[in-house]
Amino acid sequence: MNNIKNISFTLENCEGVLVPFKCFKKFKVVENNKNADKLFILECLIEDNGEIEYTSTWMKNTTSPIQRLGRGDDITSIYITYDDDSTQRYSIPWYDYNPNSNKNQSSQMIDYKTVQIKIKPYIQKYSIVDVLNSKSGTKFKDINKNVYVVEEINKVKKLFSLNKINKTVLPLESTYINQEYIKLKS
Repeated sequence: MNNIKNISFTLENCEGVLVPFKCFKKFKVVENNKNADKLFILECLIEDNGEIEYTSTWMKNTTSPIQRLGRGDDITSIYITYDDDSTQRYSIPWYDYNPNSNKNQSSQMIDYKTVQIKIKPYIQKYSIVDVLNSKSGTKFKDINKNVYVVEEINKVKKLFSLNKINKTVLPLESTYINQEYIKLKS
């Protein structure tokens, strides 16, 4: 493959933004191993040099293309065009069915001409209340990768640590109450 010439972003409302590759200060793409046409991770920092343009937009649009990229988390696909005019298309997986915003994406304006875009799988986090309302046997991990299981004893749900030699019930201390948990697949 040749060098990248430009990248076109297609947005949820059918707008398109064309960004010359020289505007990218950072660019990282990780393909999905199960489906090469779906993007797994995109991280980029784009600085507008005045050459970023809409490929399609709505009449009377007064928003600059760079600010449009930073305004919404709604990229649906990207097209990478190389110097030989070959292209690679990636569709962007959406976390849920919200038609206007994708939890897998976060876009942030750094200043009036610079946007940071990150697309990566969204991982839902659970509070201790959510954890204790889960079915008995459900496993979770915390930010330090400690693994826990919910068990019901005498009609009371408790959270047990699985990282020690013996399974131990967690005390209701602020350490455990105030942290977030990630549900593990069964």
